[in-house]
Amino acid sequence: MKTKQLLLILATASALVFSCKKDDENKTPIQNPNPNPSNSCSLSSSMLNDTGYTALFYNTNGSITGFVEKNPSADTSKIELIYDGKIVTVSANGVTAGTYYLNSKGYADSLIVDLSIIRMATYNTYDSNGYLISQNESFEFLGTNSTTIRTYTYSGGNLSKMTEESDGKTTVTTYEYFTDKDNKFAKNNLDALFMGKPNANLTKTETIDGVLSNSYAYEFDSKSNPTKQTATDAQGAKNIVVYNWSCK
Repeated sequence: MKTKQLLLILATASALVFSCKKDDENKTPIQNPNPNPSNSCSLSSSMLNDTGYTALFYNTNGSITGFVEKNPSADTSKIELIYDGKIVTVSANGVTAGTYYLNSKGYADSLIVDLSIIRMATYNTYDSNGYLISQNESFEFLGTNSTTIRTYTYSGGNLSKMTEESDGKTTVTTYEYFTDKDNKFAKNNLDALFMGKPNANLTKTETIDGVLSNSYAYEFDSKSNPTKQTATDAQGAKNIVVYNWSCK
């Protein structure tokens, strides 16, 4: 899938400022009190392997304004997205974690991160349809520098191939999709937030350098919203995500 820069940033920023207690009260899932009213159905929360919990929040325009994450150790992260024209600032537990600079279509031309131990600058290029086609990322962590260049290829409205070049190594990831299953996560995807036009369909398989990495299966509610995703890796290990939706 598209890169998970936002979640990487938030994990780092949150680790710097955690101040929440690890008590029994924090183990209760947080319910989303403000589901997105602009869509018929919006993703309100998700639970990974019955442990990691995420609740999403929206404004009246349907844009994600924040979310709360709980990890298996019961630490809690509060994430806020602050919109100011074409600039979106990401705050993790009150600390500025990164800044998106958007173009006229609302896609990120760049993402800049400058924390005490991590610095990153990502620059994106899109085609005329709004699909992310290339990405140049410079990354510094504890004095170690790296540069990663990614190119993206699409077919039938879906990302079909990602080529990544980093530290002299090239990795090719290819994807297959359930072409009869619409991607209901299009406006709720935290991994690819602001990163161009989303995939049209749900992912079926992910293959890295010719070797199957993950296969995906889904369960749905009566409105065709995915309520459960099971990702099975090459060794047979499973990661299960349960989704809750709020519908008008």
